[in-house]
Amino acid sequence: LGLKIKCWVYNRLVASKFKKLAGGRTRLIVSGGAPLNRQIVKIFYILGFNIVEGYGLTETSGVVTCCSVEENRLGTVGKPFDGVDVRIGENDEMLVRGPNVMKGYFNKPEETAKVIDKDGWFHTGDQGKFDKQGNLVITGRIKELIITSGGKKIAPAPIEANITMSRYIDQAVLHGDKRNYLVGLVVPIREIIEEHARENNITFDTYSTLLEREEIKELIKGEIERAISGLASYQRIKAFALLEEAFSVENGMLTPSLKLRRRKVEEKYCTVIDAMYSKGDSLEQRRLVY
Repeated sequence: LGLKIKCWVYNRLVASKFKKLAGGRTRLIVSGGAPLNRQIVKIFYILGFNIVEGYGLTETSGVVTCCSVEENRLGTVGKPFDGVDVRIGENDEMLVRGPNVMKGYFNKPEETAKVIDKDGWFHTGDQGKFDKQGNLVITGRIKELIITSGGKKIAPAPIEANITMSRYIDQAVLHGDKRNYLVGLVVPIREIIEEHARENNITFDTYSTLLEREEIKELIKGEIERAISGLASYQRIKAFALLEEAFSVENGMLTPSLKLRRRKVEEKYCTVIDAMYSKGDSLEQRRLVY
């Protein structure tokens, strides 16, 4: 009873004001296209909004799965719609079959045959798994899969998402294809880094010189170590570099739909990446270096 009273008071005095700012009649917010940051979802919940995630592609008529308000599990995209089958295939690829799947690409039979097999399963190119409740969890893209020189297969997106949970880090990109360990390019959040420097009497002339300060590198190192602490050894980055410029549509590092162009990033920062491997190779790789 006490909890119900507290929830009523909160909804009345706090959440209702934010709902009013959103028009006052918002019952549900559905997100898709890219994974939502869990912290953002929690903030929406605290402010009184119902927000759910779904998954789909153009080839599947938009939607394959979606969470419901009644069974909303953060970090998942819910259960398949009625009549839609989803199974996990080779390399954890998600396969979809149902009336929502396209007949094929117009006048492109060869391209169609590459993605729809003889049993009618559409190969999405996305990787995923089901949780114990039957909700789908997206874990990455097959074409983004990092295969190390030791044959380990690593989906970078979930690890990058863990790293960017830090209040100091805006973006992170992992590299390690055909290498013996992972390294990371990290873009800090400029405003928060500069605020941290002022609060801790860290002097600097420019933001570029601030990122070179040992105190800032140690700060980011600690954040990364916390983010990767629960991962297997081969999934942990062994070196990182701080970048001043964020990845954006304007500099060509992101697509218009805000998806990362990994090859473009690797091409632009190839010398930085090579330098990280030079540092890492000279050490025992038991600790994170910068």
